[in-house]
Amino acid sequence: MQDNSSKWIFAGKRKENCRHRIFCLPYAGSGASLYSVWDSFFGDDIEICPVQLPGRENRRREPLCSDIQETAGSIAEVIAGMADVPFSVFGYSMGGVIAYETVLKLKAEHNIVPQYLFMGASSVFSDRTEKISELDDEVLISYLRSISFGNVPAENI
Repeated sequence: MQDNSSKWIFAGKRKENCRHRIFCLPYAGSGASLYSVWDSFFGDDIEICPVQLPGRENRRREPLCSDIQETAGSIAEVIAGMADVPFSVFGYSMGGVIAYETVLKLKAEHNIVPQYLFMGASSVFSDRTEKISELDDEVLISYLRSISFGNVPAENI
């Protein structure tokens, strides 16, 4: 791991045959060790990179994050430095919101995007008044195109 990544990536195991990395952000109040067992669920070609936020576990003496843009920017720097193979970003709950903001920073500041962005129990699209699950096909397709970072071909939506 690079110098800057060592404090952000918790117990990340480098794999010689890595073909894809998954950066995982925990929910509020949790630490990156939440994802430490995930490595055992994947083969030798997938690296799990649990992201450790300041103020958690081995970083408990650091001040907690109070600015999501600053946090996302720091995480984006680390990911950009490790983007030598395709990667995805996963975040759960608050981690999903940070993951989304990190992907925006990756695109804007480093001109890279993940292969996938996974968000569990999280929504950053709170300006919608109707439930996404209740949209008709045409409106849903339009909505999905608007949030795909221009990275998903229209025929795949």
